[in-house]
Amino acid sequence: MKKTFLTESLVGLFVMLFIAAAVSAAAPEDPNDITGFPTTLYVGDTLTVNASGGTDADNDIITYQYKFYNVDDTSTRQDWSSKNSYKTQNSDAFDKIRVYAKSITADLNSSGNYSEDSSEVKLLMLEINDLDVYVDGKADDVDDGDTIGKEAKPGSTVKFEFVIVNNYDEDDEDELGIDENDMEIEGILITVTIVGIDDDDDLEEGSDKFDLKPGKKSDRESIEFDIPSNVEEDEYNVEIVVEGEDGERNEHRIEWTLTLNVEKEKHDMSLEKAEFDQSTLSCDRETTFSVELVNFGSSDEDELILTIENSALGINIKEEDIEIDEGDDWSKSYTITVKDNVAPGIYKVITKMYYDSSDYKDKDFELNAYGSTDLVISKCVTTSPAEEEEEVIPEEEEEVIVEPVTEEETTLPTGQITREVSFQDTSLYLILLVATVVILGLILLVLFFKLLSK
Repeated sequence: MKKTFLTESLVGLFVMLFIAAAVSAAAPEDPNDITGFPTTLYVGDTLTVNASGGTDADNDIITYQYKFYNVDDTSTRQDWSSKNSYKTQNSDAFDKIRVYAKSITADLNSSGNYSEDSSEVKLLMLEINDLDVYVDGKADDVDDGDTIGKEAKPGSTVKFEFVIVNNYDEDDEDELGIDENDMEIEGILITVTIVGIDDDDDLEEGSDKFDLKPGKKSDRESIEFDIPSNVEEDEYNVEIVVEGEDGERNEHRIEWTLTLNVEKEKHDMSLEKAEFDQSTLSCDRETTFSVELVNFGSSDEDELILTIENSALGINIKEEDIEIDEGDDWSKSYTITVKDNVAPGIYKVITKMYYDSSDYKDKDFELNAYGSTDLVISKCVTTSPAEEEEEVIPEEEEEVIVEPVTEEETTLPTGQITREVSFQDTSLYLILLVATVVILGLILLVLFFKLLSK
């Protein structure tokens, strides 16, 4: 009896274990990964995801079901569906879209045991509409995660040009529950950081702040960098942050990451400076000429030759075995004295750099560090002590108004030059002359009438 009971118990236990194992083997594992999530979404974008990781020991076909909803609006919760995409709506602004996924097999009812996996995506209204990156003038249109198409080198100029857009729509005022004036995004700031490029330090620049009304695009906003001369050949992350706030104090923040490649030539020397301290000489014919070389290449230099020449000025300088390590620079100044018998004129002083003596002797060697600097020699003009005295500027003459002189005024101003006046120029002469003519006329009339009476 005891043996039978024991036997039946063992058989029952075996059957239970077998059933449990079978059920366990038949049940799919829960999905352990949902892929396809971007950092941010914008209104109108479609979110597409994929679940993976479920297995079935019975080789049953595994499918996945999804549901999406707005975290802050449970009314948007969807039923389970095989559809793995969701188009964001205006009502989703600022909120997070949550996604759930579960695995289903042919022999397991969807209402059976499963667990939910979820991820979240925040929707924003601020967007990078366009970004062009210029490396030494060559443009590349980039998006988040891209590698900039042109490689930079030491001394390169890298410029980022942005167009930012405010994705608010004035017509959505009622749907979003936001006043039109609050849809303006203010204090927008663009920050670009090239990580670790300056001797393990970052280079960071920011734009001026600006505002954007709903539905408007910004002007092109530029941020520019000069790549350091001592940069290492490598890949560098470029971190971009665009941030601002709307009228309801909702924060809008975009984060992008790009990759900038820096490559270096083995030999890449640059003549950064070749100039006179005083480029015009006259009586004093002494000046200083300064030179600076920078090694942008990937190798150290230790046989460089520098020449500074102008035969007419008597300049013939040669510097040999100059050593400049990778990323370093070298500078030196020379005193230049021009002889008094050198004629006035414009003289070009030629500066050349060679990598070694073989380059110096090779007439066909193509210089990559060459400079031409003008020195102007003017005529020396000397002045006598009398000429050097300060010139006396006469005071401005006062305007004199001359009043007409009456006949009663007989006294002439002192120093006035006069002339002798004849009797014929006087008024008395004129009166006597007129009286004489009148008298003669009367006499003639009297004589005429007497003759007629006879």
